[in-house]
Amino acid sequence: MSSKYLVEVVTLVADLERPSDVSDLAASIAADDVTFVVNNAGAGGLGRSQDITADQLERIIQLNITALTRLSHASLTGFRKRGAGVLVNIGSMMAHAAAAGAAAYSGSKAYVLNFTQSLQMEYAGSSIRIQLILPGPIRTEFFSSQGLSESIFPPESYLAPERLVDAALAGLDAVNP
Repeated sequence: MSSKYLVEVVTLVADLERPSDVSDLAASIAADDVTFVVNNAGAGGLGRSQDITADQLERIIQLNITALTRLSHASLTGFRKRGAGVLVNIGSMMAHAAAAGAAAYSGSKAYVLNFTQSLQMEYAGSSIRIQLILPGPIRTEFFSSQGLSESIFPPESYLAPERLVDAALAGLDAVNP
């Protein structure tokens, strides 16, 4: 329990590429006193479609779409029981930009965009708040983990993760005080 903010933060560890882990985590989220969920896990899978296997595509879909959907559903189930909650889904600017070498990634992020916007419409006017974040490039291991150089974007286009969090929280407060 944080004495400064009077909140309890619990970290739950799960491999979201494993459906059984997603099911266990979803059950925990729906049943426990969870009031704030951030769906931030995701996979890039960047590369030409001819160079990506069907198993790699399935992994991207499992992580970027299926896990996010199940955890969103579980969160909303719990929030309805408790009468309030905050769900934050992390998408990407790539949801708006089909790109050669990013078919699975941009397609999965387009799903996150439309899924989350639909949920926002469903829960408008309720005490359940739903935020969609569509960041551009963030200074993380996202590109290097896929063997890509960060030079695909100009250096000034990158945002530090802390700045993204600050902006997202400010946006959440501004729209839903």
